[in-house]
Order: sequence, then C-alpha cells, then structure tokens
Amino acid sequence: MNNLVELRQQTQFDFFGKLYGHLALSMNEWLGKRGERLFRQAIQNYGFSKGTALRQKQSQAKIKVDLKNMFIAQNCCGRDPRFFRLYKKNEADVNLCEVYSCPLATLWGNMECSKLGEWYCEEYLHAFINGYTESVGQANVSNYLTRSTDNRCVLAFYYRKANMTDEQKVLFSQGSDAVLEDYILDDILLLYNCVYDQIKNNNDARRAVACGLREYTNEIIKLMISTVQRTGETLDEAFLREYCPFTSNKSMLERMPEETALFFDANVLVRFHSTMDKMKKERLYAD
Repeated sequence: MNNLVELRQQTQFDFFGKLYGHLALSMNEWLGKRGERLFRQAIQNYGFSKGTALRQKQSQAKIKVDLKNMFIAQNCCGRDPRFFRLYKKNEADVNLCEVYSCPLATLWGNMECSKLGEWYCEEYLHAFINGYTESVGQANVSNYLTRSTDNRCVLAFYYRKANMTDEQKVLFSQGSDAVLEDYILDDILLLYNCVYDQIKNNNDARRAVACGLREYTNEIIKLMISTVQRTGETLDEAFLREYCPFTSNKSMLERMPEETALFFDANVLVRFHSTMDKMKKERLYAD
C-alpha cells in the first residue's frame, strides 16, 4: 500500500520509464542493429552529460564531489519508493549496492522490452560515473534485473584518491554534504535530447522516434486516467501539478534547442495537453 506522496513519485517516474521503453522499442523495430547502436550511444551521452552536470553543480555549490554525495543527490537509477536497495558500503570513495526491486525493470518487463532495458543497464551507470568523476572513477554492474537470469542488480563504484588530479582531491575533501534532488523532468528532457541528437540527420530514424513518441503520448494519457481512478481525485490543474512532470509547455520547450523542442512539441506535448484540457472540461474523476 502506497500513500499519495509515494504514488506521485511513482507516477512521475513512470513518465521516464515509458519514454525510454517506447523510444527503444520503436528504434529497434524500425532500424534493428543500427537502431541499437544509435540508442546505446544516446544512453552513453545521457549518462555522461548527467554526471558532468551534477559534478559541476556540486563543485559550484561548494559540495564535496564524492560517491556518497553523488548518490545522495541522484540515487542510482532514480528516485522512486519502489526501488529496494541494500547498501553494503556507502563511502566517499566506494559504493557497493544491491537492488532487489526496480520499477524500471518491472515496467519494461510489462512492456515486453526487458532485452532493450538491458541496454540501459549496460551503458548508463558506467557513463554516469565517468561524467561525474571525469573518467577517473569506475563502475561495475555484474548483475541486473532486466536480465532474466538475475534476481538482483549488483553494483560497485570506485573513486580512488590515488587516481585523482590535485583539483579533484580538493573537491573530494572539502565542502558540504549534498541533499536529495528532484530531477525527473531533467532526466526526461536529457534522455530525449540525447536520442534526438543521434537521429536528427537520419530520416528513417526520425520517423522511428516520431512513432515511439506518439505511442508514448498514448501511454502517458492512459497513465493520467488510471491515476485519477486510483486516487479518487479530479483531473484538474492541481492534479497535473502533483502527478505530471509536463506542467508547462513553454518552460519545457525553452530548455531544449529549437529543432529538438519543435519535434517533441509536435509529437507529444500538443496532443497530451489538448487531451488533458478536454478531460478537465469534462471534469474527469474516479467512479
């Protein structure tokens, strides 16, 4: 049984998982191995960019740049109460973690794309720690729940002083502690941007991504309807602010390059928000 705060976190996190799933499915279906190569590169760029941005943000805020603060700010593969993690070691230079429940693995299993979810498990955390540590740290992902033979994720991360530059040693040793951040919209936009960068000059890949985005829009509309039914709330502006990361088209589009933004607006935001507006006028509520 989840309370409403947990349900809000879960619902918003599903916006990310569904985006990944539908983009991966569409690119795999349309482009095969070529689509896999493009998508894996997008995941690598996503993880590296995310890690780099977190390091820069923490160093500018005088927060220690170390593994403990990395996972406090942005824990593992996401912030969602459905994750069940066991930290065997959680230090500044070493993090050993096992994950026994992962909402991404469950979601992608339900979408019948667990094999495509393995791409994320194989690429993301390696790229994330490389971005965060400027390629000095190491990540080892030996088991992951998207793989049918594994019953847990086994993760190990290292950021050793012996491998650091003098500047990294200062940032590692001096500063304050991090706090947990709300970053789901940032992740959604960054993942989409990294995928679009890989396909923008390829017409076949653009069509594949457009198809995936349209399927994604169908799914997040269904997600909003089912969430209304689960919570007993009315679909109005207050509901969307709590459960939907897409609260303002303008503010979202301003955070992306123009061409990238127009493509996302045309394939996702226009239909999603027009459908939400129609439902608000009809006063959609739980039976």
